Amino acid sequence: MFFGATLFLIAVLGLALFISTFSSTQQQYMFVAFFCMIIFILMSGIFTPYESMPEWAQDFNIINPVAYLMRINRMVMLKGSSLHDISREIWSLTAIAIVFSSLAVRRYRKTA
Repeated sequence: MFFGATLFLIAVLGLALFISTFSSTQQQYMFVAFFCMIIFILMSGIFTPYESMPEWAQDFNIINPVAYLMRINRMVMLKGSSLHDISREIWSLTAIAIVFSSLAVRRYRKTA
């Protein structure tokens, strides 16, 4: 579970850095980050089961790192799953972390 949480943090930090490359002020970044955070939390499956979401929402959850963390938490805490059982979510979080971090590094530019 801690390994999944570490990958989640790397993915979210990559997303935050990517968002910050589009923002010109800290306030602008905070508004966009808060908007994304609320959407990701509501779409993660905490309040609504993934299976009962419409098709477009299920497709959107492919890029939602919070959804993968919630699945890992449920599988480990409630079902007692091992690393083999959560490997799909681990690989997905790894891919998301690499993509978001790569996009952030590629988009970054010096402003000084």
